[in-house]
Amino acid sequence: MEINNYINYDDSKITKINSFLAYIDEIKKSNPEFLANDGFVYRELIRYGLSGEDINEDRTLVDCSAFFDRWVKDYQSDPNINVFVSPTWLSFCQFKKGVIDDNGKDFIKLYIPIKYDHLYEGAKLLFNYIKSLGVDHASKISRFVRSDNVVVRLRATDIEYAKKIIDFVNGNAYLKEGLNSTNPFVPTYKGIGIMRESGISYNGRIADNIADFINSLDGNKDMFMFDNSKHESIPFEKFEATINSFKEYVNKHCVIDEVKENLKLASNKEQGRITTEQKNNIIVDAFKATYVKYHAGQVAVAIKAMIQNNDFSYFSNGSSGYKYRHQLMRLGRDYIKSYIYKYLTSFLEDKDISHDLDTFVDEFVKRFFADDLAFKVDEACSVTLLKNGRKHLENAIKNYISKGDYSMFSRHYNDDASTNYRKVIMGLGKHNFIFGMERSLASKGVDIRYVPYSSLVDVYVNELDKSIYTKFEDTPKVSKM
Repeated sequence: MEINNYINYDDSKITKINSFLAYIDEIKKSNPEFLANDGFVYRELIRYGLSGEDINEDRTLVDCSAFFDRWVKDYQSDPNINVFVSPTWLSFCQFKKGVIDDNGKDFIKLYIPIKYDHLYEGAKLLFNYIKSLGVDHASKISRFVRSDNVVVRLRATDIEYAKKIIDFVNGNAYLKEGLNSTNPFVPTYKGIGIMRESGISYNGRIADNIADFINSLDGNKDMFMFDNSKHESIPFEKFEATINSFKEYVNKHCVIDEVKENLKLASNKEQGRITTEQKNNIIVDAFKATYVKYHAGQVAVAIKAMIQNNDFSYFSNGSSGYKYRHQLMRLGRDYIKSYIYKYLTSFLEDKDISHDLDTFVDEFVKRFFADDLAFKVDEACSVTLLKNGRKHLENAIKNYISKGDYSMFSRHYNDDASTNYRKVIMGLGKHNFIFGMERSLASKGVDIRYVPYSSLVDVYVNELDKSIYTKFEDTPKVSKM
């Protein structure tokens, strides 16, 4: 069965969605200096529907990390479930059985929000039942009570197990009594959140989209048709414009299939899917934004962190918070890896380098930014050439390639200190610097296939000197003069 068969956006849920959007919009309008960013919206989403005992007087969420050690001890001798707290992820207690492949594409996520006073025993009831099913899962419980504090993660092929777990929770009086509500944007079946997993926080994505949507309204007072005192009693027609407006916003600005599917919001129309061209444009824009803000070396670091750890934090966010990182996360590392591989194979038809991560990534980065690398190398080397002459530049390059020492390069030329060219060279890294020289020679008509590596520096400096001579003609700036 398809997950969407279980989703129910009835009038009550749509009313709550409208009320939540109106609540955020009211705060923004009544506090002009306040930025309703994704962080604020996210905090409100995870507070949604909590009982009074789950929120402290200062509005912080109740800490339940004291249960962690107890759960670990309760299950420490149980071979059918592994309960632990990772030293690198102290915010969650993890419950696992088997191995769930972490490619973030084909999984089901259940949100089962349990109140603090039911959490310790309720979690044991829940996971003892899941253990009895014998199904593999990767689950977790947050150290704070929230509207998504208990998460059960299953393979997409185990949808029937997901339904059994939901039925168990609804049929167990203790668990049923101890349930909080999920936030209204979460698709639910019998009060339990259920959605397709795509590797990152669903609530995080929703928060990002809501914040962008609210801030795009620019004070349009007609957008929200609501009465503060009578949210629940407003008929559908009164808030249909709000919901449809948000749907249109999602369709226009959100590239994730899952967000569009889960935000159908009373509409049965199938949303359009993002094209391969759009996906590839996202990758190109994100990589270029990281390159422009930092340098080629940072792009390589970011790609390696993504491939090894599913960590997208080393990419630039772009001009607005989380823009590029979130877009890349939505595409998923497997798709991005396949894009890189296809790009490389267009150059290296007979050479498979995918097994060597460092070579794989470095080769991609240097070819992806080839023209710009050549420009940066020429620009940086020209400063030393004009200031100190050919021989000094040759020694500077050889010293850098052999020892990684870039101190012989000139920082600036004359009084122009707008760019520190030593930092430019350091940012490129030796691998990209060498390729930049090769690319520069190729652009000047030199067939580098016939240039021995031992002569590369001498040939490069000679060609660079000739190009500068041509550019400046007979002026004192030319190194030959």
